[in-house]
Amino acid sequence: MYRRLKRQRKQNEVDLSWTDAEDEVELRLTLPPQVTKKDIDVKVSASYLAITMMQASTPLLEGKLFKLIRSDETHWYIEDRILKVTLSKQVQKHWKKLWDPDAKPKDE
Repeated sequence: MYRRLKRQRKQNEVDLSWTDAEDEVELRLTLPPQVTKKDIDVKVSASYLAITMMQASTPLLEGKLFKLIRSDETHWYIEDRILKVTLSKQVQKHWKKLWDPDAKPKDE
């Protein structure tokens, strides 16, 4: 049975979930109601991901990824206030974590 735990979120905490398939990872990030694609900046490299809202001075999410991805195959879109980012893996193997444990992102 799946249960969703309700808890108080800190002011700067990001509501992030992710799923891992053999060949890709999908991130889902809840956005405020007024946010559009023009308000979001997603930067990726083979080992790094940063998601920033244009009006914010610091990224919502940023860090070194657990394993390497194909950055040129990354795509993202907004659906029902959820930012969905799909990262295509260089090596088709399941990830234990989203972030490199030796270089933990600021938001976790």
